[in-house]
Amino acid sequence: MIGFVDLLLRPEEDLAVIRDWKFRSSLPRPEDLALDPQLCLYGEMVRRRHPWAKRVRAEHYMPPIAERVQVEITPERSLSTAASAHRIS
Repeated sequence: MIGFVDLLLRPEEDLAVIRDWKFRSSLPRPEDLALDPQLCLYGEMVRRRHPWAKRVRAEHYMPPIAERVQVEITPERSLSTAASAHRIS
């Protein structure tokens, strides 16, 4: 998997928000976003690189309609996704 975090925000002392800009006309459902492997891997990378990030939130932000969907990326979910990606590679 190849990708880049579009924007990493720190709106609170222990919160990292991974913003992924999307340019389509419909928003994903939060439950689908929570299972997005790319965002879960980003969440794990953020936790490893930034120890202050006790909470990680991922969001798809859609500038054309000025809307966003956010979900918490739990450590369990990001570790599970990272382990699955490692088995595939």
